[in-house]
Amino acid sequence: MTGFHPPGNHIPEEEDKARGSEERKMPDFIFVDSESEYREEAYGGYQREFDPEFQKMAVKEYPLILRFFCLIFSALILLVSAVAFLFVLFFFAGNLLTFFQMDQFWKQTKNLWEQLKKLFVSGLGLAIAVISPAFGFSIIMVYLLLKGSTMDEDWVSRMMKDRFYRK
Repeated sequence: MTGFHPPGNHIPEEEDKARGSEERKMPDFIFVDSESEYREEAYGGYQREFDPEFQKMAVKEYPLILRFFCLIFSALILLVSAVAFLFVLFFFAGNLLTFFQMDQFWKQTKNLWEQLKKLFVSGLGLAIAVISPAFGFSIIMVYLLLKGSTMDEDWVSRMMKDRFYRK
């Protein structure tokens, strides 16, 4: 058995003999990096720009009408996503029947699947926003930003852009 044994642990005799005159050297010093110094460098463009705004959103009191609209829209979006899922299944069955030979049909299926995922995440985020609007909108924003969306492409991004750039 080879490997590092901390000081004070007993090393078996045969392993000690197998090592011969090989001796491990301990480092003169160990450098411990502090995260607090580099916290500002770790943030990228969006995080540095929106972090203070997200902190404000977390402690803000939201009106009941916003929660009501989130509930209504989440129900509608989840209903539409259920119907869209049926269309995705239909398109996928068509692709199976053609053995994925119709490129245009396959591209349409992939596009519909991407739209379905956005619908589902938006509906789920709005359903969570009924309880905690900041957390629900954050889920939607994180998903859209991780998918590579820019701030001008999606409806939620445009809504949040208006919120962040208000002076």
